[in-house]
Amino acid sequence: MNTLRVTLLVSLSLSLLAGCPQGQNGGPFGGNNSGPFDAGHGGNGEVGGAGTEQPGLTIPDLEGPDGCTVVDLDPSAWNPLYAAYEGGADPFFHLHSTEDTLFFGAEMYTDYGAGWTGETGTFAPDCGANGICVYLVPDGLTVTRAVAGSVDVVSLTEVDGTLQRPAELVFRDMTFEATDAGSDTCFHVEEMTLRAQ
Repeated sequence: MNTLRVTLLVSLSLSLLAGCPQGQNGGPFGGNNSGPFDAGHGGNGEVGGAGTEQPGLTIPDLEGPDGCTVVDLDPSAWNPLYAAYEGGADPFFHLHSTEDTLFFGAEMYTDYGAGWTGETGTFAPDCGANGICVYLVPDGLTVTRAVAGSVDVVSLTEVDGTLQRPAELVFRDMTFEATDAGSDTCFHVEEMTLRAQ
């Protein structure tokens, strides 16, 4: 329960800073935008130099085609995902990890961006144009938001304000850039799937 409270409080702050719709509680928790990210801190999911392992996170010593540090994510090794639909004046779907340090999440706004209104298909991760905001915080510190790639909406519906399961989003060829002004930190995620059963 404390993790959820922290997620919601810090997420609201980060959504406001990152340019996502005003007043929504999305985005990553635990980040303090204190980059730069040290890609050489362990290719096996070791983060923050603390010697702790993050299941489902591998940071090989590789650069993606976008010139960014490669981050491999395996949600099958994570705790169960948080998945919900939030109604109201600016409705959105919210799927995100619930790990202690690692955060990966998507906010899918059906009214905010005209490019996506709730249908299945493939869309760019663009908060303003599509209402699709995707965040990655691999180390609990470096908050990044997707600026390129594609999001396949395989299954994402609600009935009477309740998320219908299964919900599934597939992320491909994603480039994430730091939300901290002046930071040149970026990450590349080749492909991963968020699936809430």
